[in-house]
Amino acid sequence: MYSSQKSIMIVLAVIGFFSFVSVSTGRAQESHKESKGAKTLTIIGEVVDTRCYIGDDQDQKGAKHKACAEMCAKGGAALAILQEKTSTLYLIMPKEDGGNPNTEFIPFLAKSVLVSGKVFEVGGMKAIIPTAVKEKK
Repeated sequence: MYSSQKSIMIVLAVIGFFSFVSVSTGRAQESHKESKGAKTLTIIGEVVDTRCYIGDDQDQKGAKHKACAEMCAKGGAALAILQEKTSTLYLIMPKEDGGNPNTEFIPFLAKSVLVSGKVFEVGGMKAIIPTAVKEKK
């Protein structure tokens, strides 16, 4: 009888642990979706790949760099918006966990766009979760 009581206690402990993890994860996801400090803005700028704009080649952008930027973006390099007026770089974040923002922005590489969305700044890095994007005419 002692071993069955021990088994029941272990099962209850495991259930309790997973219940705690589930509730904690749910709260973390809620707080992620309700991030504080976000501002809704529209940014005008060029879509650039961060590998070549920030990396070894630095400052690579524009039509002459489009083919390389597309290759980098399809390979997984993060894309960003280089703001026209300030040259501030805004990392493009996925709309939901596990999403890939590159898919939506590859057609806009090396083009001037208007991107609306929630803008965040953490540790000096700026990012945008886009809600709309269109080419600037």
